[in-house]
Amino acid sequence: MPRLEIRMLLGVTLVTLLAWGVTFVPSLLTHMATFDVVGTEVEGRRYLTHAQVIQIAGISDSASVWDDFSDWESHLQEHPLILEASIERLLPGTLKIRIREREAVALVAMPTLEPVDREGRRLPVDPAVVPLDLPIIRLPEDPAQEGRPPSAARIRPLARVAERMQSDPTFWARLSDLTIARDGIEATWGDPAVLFRFPLEIEPYRLREAVSVLGHAIAADSVRTPRTVDLRYQDQVVVRYRGS
Repeated sequence: MPRLEIRMLLGVTLVTLLAWGVTFVPSLLTHMATFDVVGTEVEGRRYLTHAQVIQIAGISDSASVWDDFSDWESHLQEHPLILEASIERLLPGTLKIRIREREAVALVAMPTLEPVDREGRRLPVDPAVVPLDLPIIRLPEDPAQEGRPPSAARIRPLARVAERMQSDPTFWARLSDLTIARDGIEATWGDPAVLFRFPLEIEPYRLREAVSVLGHAIAADSVRTPRTVDLRYQDQVVVRYRGS
């Protein structure tokens, strides 16, 4: 047999063996005690505990690092708190799980206070267990919705406003609640409380301007107490005082 043919035959044989190995070797390794899962690492969690992530994924005590991860990853991604999930093996016996959770941006009465994300989606986080320093979204009463929790669509506009406000830590730290008014948004801020009024599409830099103007107003007038800060006028910050 010519050398070229021999080389081609050896090449085909090698490819066949490699394909067989990829298909069958992991299956064989799953039965070896050396590769039993003896440890798990979880990255990216904030609201879920380590044990909850393992339970959600469905990783049993008899799992092997050579098991198929697809079902575990699917279970994680189907959970309402998890946006993304991936798993990798760290030989010989550890699984590394990476998750990205949905971020709570506010609390909404349903009727008890429950956290929601930027889409107005309710998140299964118990504020009594996980401390959440978040503003409260107050929705106007809707007789048609009496007795039912507010929908995500009703919550979403204010939830997205709350998310934008997170980019300004100074304002965010003292924000108490948000509500929709007839001509924009109203936010209760600070102690003593000041009512901020602004349009729905408020930019964070405008909030920084408003806080700065409010600070100057307080320093300049030790007698009167600011009542409202109005940002509904283009390029203006209007401070009104109690009793005026």
